[in-house]
Amino acid sequence: MPSSAIPHAPRLAKARQPGCAAARSCVCLALLLCFTALAPAQAPANPQQLEGLIHLDATVTTPSGQPVIGLHRSDFTLLDNGQPQTIVSFVSHLQEPVTVIILLDALNMEGGAATVERRAVEQFLRRNGGHLDEPVGIYVLEDWGFGLLAQPSLDGNALASAMAHEKLQALQLRPPTSPAAFSPTPGEIPDYRIDAPITGLRALAVIATSLRQSPGRKLLLWVGPGPGSGTGTLMLPDGNWISGFRTGAADGRVITGQRDIFNKIYWLSLLLRTARIDLFTLSMGQDLPLPEGRLGTGWRDFLSGVPSAQQAHPMALYKDVLAIQSGGESLVADHLADQLAACIQAGSHFYTLSFNPPVAARPHEFHTLQLRLRDPGLAARTSTGYYAEPWYTDLPPPGTQDFTVARLQQLVARLHGASDAEAAQELSLVRLTERLSREQLDSLEALVRGNKSRRALEVVAAPSAFLDPPPSCIRPDPPPATAAQQQILTLALAYLNRAIPRLPNFFATRVAVEYGETPSYDGGEIIVHPVPIHVIEHSRGTVLYRQGAEIVDAHPGRHRREHGSIRAYGTFGPLLATVRDALRHPDALTWSHWEQLAGVETAVFRYQVPAAQSRFRVTGCCLPRGRGDQPYTATPAYHGQITLDPASGALLRITLIGDLGDFMPEDRAEMMVSYGPVTIGGRTFIVPLRSVTLMRARAVARPAEWEQDFRTWGPYLTMMTSFAFEDYHMFRGEVLILPGVTREPAAPSPQ
Repeated sequence: MPSSAIPHAPRLAKARQPGCAAARSCVCLALLLCFTALAPAQAPANPQQLEGLIHLDATVTTPSGQPVIGLHRSDFTLLDNGQPQTIVSFVSHLQEPVTVIILLDALNMEGGAATVERRAVEQFLRRNGGHLDEPVGIYVLEDWGFGLLAQPSLDGNALASAMAHEKLQALQLRPPTSPAAFSPTPGEIPDYRIDAPITGLRALAVIATSLRQSPGRKLLLWVGPGPGSGTGTLMLPDGNWISGFRTGAADGRVITGQRDIFNKIYWLSLLLRTARIDLFTLSMGQDLPLPEGRLGTGWRDFLSGVPSAQQAHPMALYKDVLAIQSGGESLVADHLADQLAACIQAGSHFYTLSFNPPVAARPHEFHTLQLRLRDPGLAARTSTGYYAEPWYTDLPPPGTQDFTVARLQQLVARLHGASDAEAAQELSLVRLTERLSREQLDSLEALVRGNKSRRALEVVAAPSAFLDPPPSCIRPDPPPATAAQQQILTLALAYLNRAIPRLPNFFATRVAVEYGETPSYDGGEIIVHPVPIHVIEHSRGTVLYRQGAEIVDAHPGRHRREHGSIRAYGTFGPLLATVRDALRHPDALTWSHWEQLAGVETAVFRYQVPAAQSRFRVTGCCLPRGRGDQPYTATPAYHGQITLDPASGALLRITLIGDLGDFMPEDRAEMMVSYGPVTIGGRTFIVPLRSVTLMRARAVARPAEWEQDFRTWGPYLTMMTSFAFEDYHMFRGEVLILPGVTREPAAPSPQ
């Protein structure tokens, strides 16, 4: 089965992890491109679905607060910074389960108020005989403790009993960062009353990152003190709160003040949206205005979002502000049991839609969001904003220029007198629009002065393998008649029917050149500086082809780890068999052009295979959902070119390009193999001489704050491997029969 694979998920590791000082070790990737014998009527295990990058859950209610169901995509208009956006996917969820988490926050509350809070929650849990409509879990935050009281359950009576017995699964919160923080010695109990609002945010971070690992929508009901005490204390700009925000990064930076506040605003916004959390705050107390002269009349003045660090203010992290911005609500707990039930009822009926954001001009570019409904009498709640990133859209690096082969040749001639570093820098901005042949690359490499510029030329040349050659290599002759085209294809099919069964068992040396890049990434606490695509490693390995099966690197222990590289296999017989299948369906083939290939006149056909008949399976690891270990699979349509010797029908070159469209994890998945005659054991066979495997996929980033991190999509990055196959020789096994021994020994291991 022809395939290429990268062993691990594209991931931007946390900067504090060992080994991340080098750009090479900060990124690991995963891709599997394989052809499998799927019958046309057989659906793929995990079909490709069209989705946008940004997902939103929306609740629609009547003026009385009753949920509205049965709406359609056409009933919604999504505005991003006031501009209508295309809704890529839309689902009405009527049966999808929703997880409900209650945070019982008694931090710095009077005993009487805390008792009222608990009794109201118990009353809610015991309603309807203790039968809950959605699973409910309970966390507790008290002056000297934080933890999980009960896992989500539909048994309200059992949950109420757990509250009475309070067998807490303790979760340690790091002490707050302000100078006044109480830092307990080992064995002491931390006092969470100090800097209570920040302690509450840390508890929110722990709960939300845990919920990020679970599928589906979540309603987080934070029941606690209102403005004036505990986690409801207003974080006013008196200097103490600003000094309380301080983070040390692994690279030695110390992030303080407004920059640290902004990083946490950005992080919580991304976390709550990607974890699909609607936050509801139910305050045991009245909503108080800000004191006179304190930037406004109330916390609602901070709902509009924070565009930059210069505008960051601690009140943007106030729990009621976060609730409204997440798509939830901020409520005064007058009838707490009834309000809990109403929040869950409304939140259990929702719509999920997705869209692709517009191109962002800078990192963490704040965008407002609004959902309008065709019926103006209805109201929709969803995230009120998000932070867009330039790398949400796949764009070439700044300064990249498109070059023809002729223009590249002129550039190399001009750079003949430049230093090696200068030439390499200028070549790194070149993107070819035509295929550069091996012979042309060799001639250009002879003109440059050093290894850096020669490797830069290799980087420029490798991805051009999937392009058409320059016009000078394409003959202007008219295409052959239909009958002549059919004759070429018939010869090719006959050739492959003979070639595949006759392939002997053989060894080949595979020389690999691995290319990779590190994209620019700014996650606040984590900053990764970009490294353009470059040659990472040269390596040599052994390929064994035996009885139709291919074994790559039969002794992997001899080689270094392939962390972040593409492993390719199946480029021998299995790929030829796939080409043979395509030739049996001439409707998929169309004439392209005559082409000079290594001095030989060849016939080039284009082919297109629809998804319904695709044998091209794209599989990778992993999606950032849940624990971040969920693989993905798509069976997209694909297309490419087949280059044939018109006289013999021999296959000389093939390209396979996946039509991934808006497939979110990957942007490109391509393979090229060129073939030629090689003598093995005194006979001539057509075997691979060179191949290029290319993928471009999104990385998985792990933004971190407050000692918590979660997985989300990161920037695009390219991984590519160029293989040269040489030193073909026969695989010969010997069988020695000894007296008194009836079992034949296994063939010796390949050397």
